[in-house]
Amino acid sequence: LPQWADWGWRESYLPENLHGSQDMVKASLKLLTKAPIRSSYSATLVVLGLGLILRDCKHVIEYEEDKALPGTSFYLASSIMDLQCMIQVDSIVSYTVSEVVGLIEIAMNTSSHHFDDSDQRIWRELMVRTRTRMRTRTRMRMETRMGMRIRRRTRMRTRRRRRRRTRTRKMNRRR
Repeated sequence: LPQWADWGWRESYLPENLHGSQDMVKASLKLLTKAPIRSSYSATLVVLGLGLILRDCKHVIEYEEDKALPGTSFYLASSIMDLQCMIQVDSIVSYTVSEVVGLIEIAMNTSSHHFDDSDQRIWRELMVRTRTRMRTRTRMRMETRMGMRIRRRTRMRTRRRRRRRTRTRKMNRRR
């Protein structure tokens, strides 16, 4: 796991090299995706790492230079962690959740000492359904967010055009 995906990480933001390089983000996401989840602790660290990336994505998206607090890192203004990064992380979160659900199912079946081939088949089907459901939810959430942003931008453009027309008409009347 990346060094910052730990409860000991005390910084307010992730390292600068992560904010400046798409390759670093991809490598970190790959490490988090490939990390073996064998216990609740290892699952917690993976979820923590994904949560920290999501937090920084949110900071970058909401960042406004003129309203930034004094302690805000300077590299947020030019960070590559944007909505696209957030979408990638969201899909990995869905995958991780389905993996954790699968581990819980295995633990439940193993503890009852009845884990045969039919249980494995049922578990695989459950995993496929969970992953499909999570991907669908993620896609729908992202489409909704994107749609809301597009509608908001369209409304803003329409308002600007109306204001310009009104100003132009007023100017023409004065002449």
